[in-house]
Formats: sequence, structure tokens, C-alpha cells
Amino acid sequence: MAYKQHFFVLLYELNRRGRLVPGQSWECDDADHARRRAQSATFKVRGAVAFSQMINADSGDAEEPVLIAAFGQVPKEVGDMAA
Repeated sequence: MAYKQHFFVLLYELNRRGRLVPGQSWECDDADHARRRAQSATFKVRGAVAFSQMINADSGDAEEPVLIAAFGQVPKEVGDMAA
């Protein structure tokens, strides 16, 4: 089977020590849906990113994620994906 593009949202929250950590994530229908959902989630969490990733369902192989949008406070590495 060929690679298929998937779209995701990943939330970021502060843990008890005040460090930014990944939180809940979910898959979306398309890039626009992922971007809108990430943006709206930042009213409840510190930050959120929308990204796409090419995944081969048969082998489990995946290419590097591609940032669609980042909102709020996100780790530096995530922000660097846009460059």
C-alpha cells in the first residue's frame, strides 16, 4: 500500500513543574480542519500544533511531520519546523 497523508492536532500543556509537555492529540479530516481545531484549542491549553504526516499503514513507516500551523506556546523544536 502507498503512503497516505494524515492530519493531526497535538496540544501542549504545563505540567506540575511548569514545563511544557505534549497533551491530547487527535486526527483530523484535512489540513484546514486541523488548523481550525488547533487554533480553537488554545483557549483551553497553552499551545497547539496542526501537522500532516505521510504514513504507510501496512508497514507503519512514516515520513517526518510537516507543520501546518502553531498557536500559543509550543516547544522551540516545533517552531523550528516552520523554517
